[in-house]
Amino acid sequence: MVHWVLLVLAAAPSAGRDVKDLSLEDLLDQPVEVTTRTARKARQAPGVVLVLTREEILATGARDLLEVLQLVPGFSFHADVEGVVGVGFRGLWGHEGKVLLLVDGIEQNELLYSTTQFGHHVLPHQIDRIEVIRGPGSAIYGGTAELAVINVITRSGADLMGVEASGRYAYGDRAFSDWSTGFAGGWAWPEHKLDVSLHASVGEGRRTTRTYVDFDGNSADLINGSRLDPLAVSLGVKWQGLKARFLYDDYKVGARIGYGAVTANADEQLRFRTLAADVQYDLPLGDNLVLRPHVSARNTTPWQSLDETSPLFYSKSATRLLAGVGLQLDPAPELSLLFGFETFNDTAWVLSALTVGSQTSFAGKPSVGYTNTAFYAQVQYDLKYLSITAGGRYEQHSLIGGNFAPRIALTSQVDRFNFKLLYSGAFRSPSIENFNLNPALKAEQVQVAEAEAGVTLAEVLYASVNGFFTNIDAPIAYLYDEAQMTEQYGNATPVATAGAEVRLALRGKYGFASASYALAVPTQTSVYAVPGVDGRTLGFSIHKVTASGKWRVWRGLSLGGSLVVSSDRYTFVSPGVVGLLGPTALLGAWVGYDDLGLKGLSLQVGGSNLLEANVPFVQPYDSGAAPIPGRGREVFVRLAYALSAR
Repeated sequence: MVHWVLLVLAAAPSAGRDVKDLSLEDLLDQPVEVTTRTARKARQAPGVVLVLTREEILATGARDLLEVLQLVPGFSFHADVEGVVGVGFRGLWGHEGKVLLLVDGIEQNELLYSTTQFGHHVLPHQIDRIEVIRGPGSAIYGGTAELAVINVITRSGADLMGVEASGRYAYGDRAFSDWSTGFAGGWAWPEHKLDVSLHASVGEGRRTTRTYVDFDGNSADLINGSRLDPLAVSLGVKWQGLKARFLYDDYKVGARIGYGAVTANADEQLRFRTLAADVQYDLPLGDNLVLRPHVSARNTTPWQSLDETSPLFYSKSATRLLAGVGLQLDPAPELSLLFGFETFNDTAWVLSALTVGSQTSFAGKPSVGYTNTAFYAQVQYDLKYLSITAGGRYEQHSLIGGNFAPRIALTSQVDRFNFKLLYSGAFRSPSIENFNLNPALKAEQVQVAEAEAGVTLAEVLYASVNGFFTNIDAPIAYLYDEAQMTEQYGNATPVATAGAEVRLALRGKYGFASASYALAVPTQTSVYAVPGVDGRTLGFSIHKVTASGKWRVWRGLSLGGSLVVSSDRYTFVSPGVVGLLGPTALLGAWVGYDDLGLKGLSLQVGGSNLLEANVPFVQPYDSGAAPIPGRGREVFVRLAYALSAR
């Protein structure tokens, strides 16, 4: 009953920024900064870019960022150790430092292993839009952006101009699945060039309500053993040229699964905590010259388990202090230059001197520190029918030395057509714990070639197709030895994938829809190969089809839903034995009503996994863990209220 009370008191997200009256052309030409740090239209940006608006995100019926990204070509999600789920991209395991996740420009990859955690984390209540680079971003962001970049952007004060509250409740086949509430408030004073926004969300969820069975035959009911408890608070302030963002994120994951074997403590949870502040100032030095000093501080305490009797016991923390400056020069309307310098210091330390469970020292010391210095440069030159972007980033790390990520992009938009030809080098720097477990590690190097073509087929219909080839040299690979209870890292032989992605977008007076097809074929499999099967990697489907949309039926009444179809996957089904999991389909649908008797009040009721598909999270590497069961059929309700002066 308490969850229903919280839901009714909360009331949930409106469409935020009103985009329903914008044309398809307007949405395709949204300015994005994720690819260059300067605003470029999405179709002209030097990367394969996808922008999801708040309206599109809510139309999926998704409960979290994971379910939103499942609908984006290239993304998939897989099991790591201790019940954590991470991200894969284009057939490659990207969980540890290969895919960069940002929230309002603040990095969410934790500092010890560089991982990201998904599942009832980064809730739709918070999100205004998502900008995704479906390809490398190391030329701008450095060594944790080699495969893709996800930039989640919350609503500003100008977007809100008032307050909103939000709530969602979902019930599965055996028990409640999740609840969450959110609050957003903000205001803008244009005459003072001041914008303030505050976001807060909290909830409780479950990875699944099904039972997990390890390879020794031990079982665990995951109703409580897979809890996912998010808490996030974000404050943003813009004044004159000053931009400041403060973030607190506290995320807990049920750890009953352990390193594959069921653990004794049914209530054990891992804690991932981030506290960050980021400040930037745009200082005009002339009509065409802007200086951007930038400082940030971020502390992360990831993978924390405080049960000293558990094999998962681990308690360490890390802090990054960063300072940098950028210089943007626009000497002519068709020419833009960007130069920058950044330096940061990483410090990690043990919070407990006990060396039991998974806890270790840093080579016999209680702390360790590294420094990193980076220089980047970029030039953009716009001709009549062609834009050229070239540049790169050089980093000098105190332990591994230098790494360089170049980028060159040719983009063109002529009438209804747009084209892109892209080449990027990228790298992934070993993280603090990677070094701790193997001081001989070196950075992995990535080469990516991409091409994209798009066409507006009609005023309401757009189609795009892109092809890619990705090669990772000396990939940093993780394995867990269950018998010895030890983690291992090493530089493996190259791994590579090639493929293509197609996307259709339809938008008109009565709604919108999108559909995609993604193909990712391994060309080199390395340590991720399926034993005895050529041309396949563990855990990944080769084909994926998605669809989502919203239909405005009458007045405030609307219908919507989503579909994700994935082809078969290989995984270990018992020690040393590989099995084939068949194709799966996740179908969701909902009915909603906006301005339900009161302006700003809306209701959404629906169901997810309506076909009751079994879509487990499987490990994309061999470490002796059984698949984690996915969520069953669920029903959900989302209530919405916004009080705005807009």
